Amino acid sequence: MDKRKKRSVMAAIIVVLIVLVTIPVIRMQSGGKKLDDLLKLGEKYLEDMQYESAIAVFDEAIAIEPKCAEAYLGKAKAQYALELYQDAIETLRTGIEQVEDPTELEAFLRQILDELSAKNEGEPEPEEEIRESEVIAEEVHAPIKLNYKQITRRIDTEDPEIQLEVLGDHDEKYIWESSDPECATVSDTGLVTCQPVAGYSYISVTTEEGKDKGEGYYDYCEIYITTDEQSESVRVAIDDGNDNQKQYLVVKLSETEDGQMAEIIHDVYYSGDILIPEQLTYHDETIPITNISYNAFSWSYEMKSVFIPAFVESIGESEYYSPNPFGYCLNLEEIRVDEENTSFQVADGVLYSKDGKKLIAYPAAKAGQSYTVPQEVEMIFPNAFTGCKNLETILVEEGNPFYESVEGALVDKRAGELIAYPAGNKRIRYTVPENVTTVAEGVFYGSCLEDIVCRSVEYVYFSQFLGCEKLKRIECGQGTRLIDIPIYEDIHNIELAGFEAMQNLEDLTIPLCETQDINDFAHLQGLKRLSMNANERVLDLKVLGTLKSLTDLQIIGMDHVKDISWLSDLEYLESVYFNVQEYLDESIDFNVLKELKNVERLDIWGIGTLSDISWLSGMENLRNVSLYMERAEIEDLSPLLELDNLYSVSFSSQESMENEEIMIQAEHIKAEKPEVSFYIFE
Repeated sequence: MDKRKKRSVMAAIIVVLIVLVTIPVIRMQSGGKKLDDLLKLGEKYLEDMQYESAIAVFDEAIAIEPKCAEAYLGKAKAQYALELYQDAIETLRTGIEQVEDPTELEAFLRQILDELSAKNEGEPEPEEEIRESEVIAEEVHAPIKLNYKQITRRIDTEDPEIQLEVLGDHDEKYIWESSDPECATVSDTGLVTCQPVAGYSYISVTTEEGKDKGEGYYDYCEIYITTDEQSESVRVAIDDGNDNQKQYLVVKLSETEDGQMAEIIHDVYYSGDILIPEQLTYHDETIPITNISYNAFSWSYEMKSVFIPAFVESIGESEYYSPNPFGYCLNLEEIRVDEENTSFQVADGVLYSKDGKKLIAYPAAKAGQSYTVPQEVEMIFPNAFTGCKNLETILVEEGNPFYESVEGALVDKRAGELIAYPAGNKRIRYTVPENVTTVAEGVFYGSCLEDIVCRSVEYVYFSQFLGCEKLKRIECGQGTRLIDIPIYEDIHNIELAGFEAMQNLEDLTIPLCETQDINDFAHLQGLKRLSMNANERVLDLKVLGTLKSLTDLQIIGMDHVKDISWLSDLEYLESVYFNVQEYLDESIDFNVLKELKNVERLDIWGIGTLSDISWLSGMENLRNVSLYMERAEIEDLSPLLELDNLYSVSFSSQESMENEEIMIQAEHIKAEKPEVSFYIFE
């Protein structure tokens, strides 16, 4: 009996442990599913130009996962569409600080800043005469920059007051505002008082004159009040002390065993000659600048030179990623390092670690047509050679066991990865070596290439071809498993070739160019996921019915869709998304969808008139359904009750739904399925 009792107790313990382990997993999966739903809903709102709704949805996604790059990018796109340019800039900057791979966010931020700069430069001179004193005032205008950029305080902080000040020489009256006074208040002199309420407040400063002038006349500081046990932190902006030119660096302060240290972080775009100071003064304490973050100076197009002082001991190093912090600084000619620096050196104009084993940055505008990587180099930072416009050949010294030069491009032998291509090379066609299976991000930036052949590369991403303005053709092949060229990218004239050899391709995301033949897709019999932008072309989609392995299908930008019967041949489909330019043909029979027993998600945008949804009852695994139509004449919603796995329903109509009976049915279904999210004709 004792043995039986012991066995029972042990069994009970095992059951409890299984439950304790399973519950968090389920919660994580549920949270991930909700995040995915929000991101897709946000993208739909963007497509439908419902930008305010998109912002709200993406905000909810950020609350669930603060490191979700897609959410920040979606929110910024919505703000940009509403011409809330400053809001979009701040969203992107916040995202860049939070996410692990900020490439897309940085690119969009650079686009906005460039557009605003071009717009300002292109504004016509006023016809009326301008007084000389006004011209002088405009010339000496210094940008408004706050001493603090971001501050985190605990809810029980012992230091609730923070004095915000505008750096530089200004003699103006400022307007201070707090987005959430319950979290933090601000006085008319910039004194912030943190309240004992967890939350976030956006403290802004501007002048009456600068209210409508945007960038340069406005700055902000983010205040976070948290209940977490994490350390309080502050990011402080400082003047670099250069009397000849006003520059502002943004640094993050951290506590170390030896006291405080400062790290330069990415928050502004630099130009001219940058002299990094050795230290800063904060609360009457002298703090050395010891670190430069991995993206501190990236995308600073107009930066000419940079000087790194003696105290700096870490450049570009992070837990997950260590790229060149001067990446995409396309006019950078010179990097200098203090001779007393014990961590870094410059050799032949190139930034290295002191022992010469790490090559960190080759200045993109450095003179010289050829460069040889020394034998002792063991690590080359990502983007170290990005956009090197004068460089025609990259060589490797004989005896280096880690790197090799193949036709003047740089290959990491350990990973089989192409890590650098000389942008100054004049050839227009390039074939990636057969032993290369990976191509690093931004490798071809600024090159003259029109045709790139990458048959052996497993994963082909658009980020690998950033800045290839002359590119016309990409050829993949047998080694290719994934092609991801975002369907919303405006690259209609790049042809994708080599389909007949892509037997191993499983994922394809592509905006169709004008000459792309969709019948070439018939070769892709192993394809599982297809996402395509038809770019307003009229296409016969029947060939897609031959792709028997498809599980996920997304098609946008179609015109004149008259037939979807081919969908019934795709028995493994789990997700279907249609977004057409013009309404689906009235003759389309949706009953074909009853055959899709495995579909869990169904999204159709562009239905003309819908009166019958009985076909939904046959889609027994359906979890999420979204139907967007011009006119709804539905009289029976009961098929929704037959879907046992239903998670969310969204029916929208351009014309208001005034059928009282159908609204009663909708309320009944909501009561019957309270766990389901319903948006029916709302």
